[in-house]
Amino acid sequence: MTPVLVVLALIVQAPPSPPPFDSAGAHQVFDLVKRIAAADRGRLWGRSLDGPVLLVDPATKRVFANQPGFRARWSPMGEVFSGRLPDEQGSANTAVTLDGERWTMVMWPLPDDLLSRRQLLGHELWHRIQDSIGLPVRDPPNPQVDDEPGRILLRLESRALVKALASKGADRSTALVIALSFRDERHHRYPGSDSTEALIERHEGLAEYTGIRMAGGSVADQRKIVTKALTDLESAEHLTRSFAYATGPAYGFLLDEVRPGWRLELRQGLGPAALARRAVGVTLFDIRRLALEEGRLGGPMIRVEEARRSELRAVRRRGLVGRFATGRLLVLPLASSSISFDPNQVEGLDSLGTHYGRMELSGEWGVLDAPGGGRIGAGWREAFVPVPPDFGAGRRSGPGWTLDLRAGWRIVADSVAGRWRVEKEAKPVP
Repeated sequence: MTPVLVVLALIVQAPPSPPPFDSAGAHQVFDLVKRIAAADRGRLWGRSLDGPVLLVDPATKRVFANQPGFRARWSPMGEVFSGRLPDEQGSANTAVTLDGERWTMVMWPLPDDLLSRRQLLGHELWHRIQDSIGLPVRDPPNPQVDDEPGRILLRLESRALVKALASKGADRSTALVIALSFRDERHHRYPGSDSTEALIERHEGLAEYTGIRMAGGSVADQRKIVTKALTDLESAEHLTRSFAYATGPAYGFLLDEVRPGWRLELRQGLGPAALARRAVGVTLFDIRRLALEEGRLGGPMIRVEEARRSELRAVRRRGLVGRFATGRLLVLPLASSSISFDPNQVEGLDSLGTHYGRMELSGEWGVLDAPGGGRIGAGWREAFVPVPPDFGAGRRSGPGWTLDLRAGWRIVADSVAGRWRVEKEAKPVP
């Protein structure tokens, strides 16, 4: 009986309350940003990470800023500025452009522990400057790492990277060659994936590398963060986008050791893994050697696990297609829209596009908050969320979503039976 009572006590225990969202808390965060930038002194990327920062309460869209903004509508409050996000602006941990200026946006509350807080800030501060240092935002889907063979090869690559991070000298070089060889085999099986993986690693991988470097602590402590991310990758449900948060920093930290100055070479359009391949300067292993290395890295058990995962994924995908592609749907145009989402809940649906387990869309038509998920069609032209059988033009919500529709827009019946569409109202003829 005692263990049951203990479990029940843990279940009913209330989570800790977040700190108050006030000017004092905001000032502490802005001061930490200054200290992070001052400690770096522009050494990592050749320019300071300091700049305009917004803290946002996603529930109310209230903001605190470290400088005036939004057409001077934000009011001074001590050493910070307070106001509200524009209605059409989504909220996320990201970089945004407001009033023609690039801002770092961070959601409140931030992580409790200082190391995680510094890591998050470093990540998002980098996103603000990435365009200006020749690393523009490119975020293509990578469904191959959620496919069974591709996922197996990614997990083997990840295990080899863990070995490389824990080794030195010849052992490190060998482990790095093994990792790159498994990656090369994946790219051979999925043509074009070398470029799409490089793009997301240049985007989110380098941001996460920066965040870990800015987290503080010793290099050994930072390597532990990288190693944990590689280990966690193996049990993640969806890797279409999130894999880069692990592999990007891993190659970055290894390049710090084997190819100092590698960050300058990124402007040639290469990703961290391609620069690591330059660094090893040897022929990668062939398929027979990879079979041997797979056995040493626990490949047989990985294959058993991934076969079972593939069966479950097929069942889940059929459910997603039925709910977000072939069922009753509301269709929203994506022209001039922005999206915020959880990178750990992104799953490719082949020609049907991508499913996001949680997302918020903002566009000229308003804001869609979809904690229950939605689908973005291939080509990023339309978004889809499910509607109930009794849905009508006057409804602004459905299963797992709500829509704040702006004036001048309406919901109408689509030409496809069972579908509805958001469209701009026609101007009356004079």
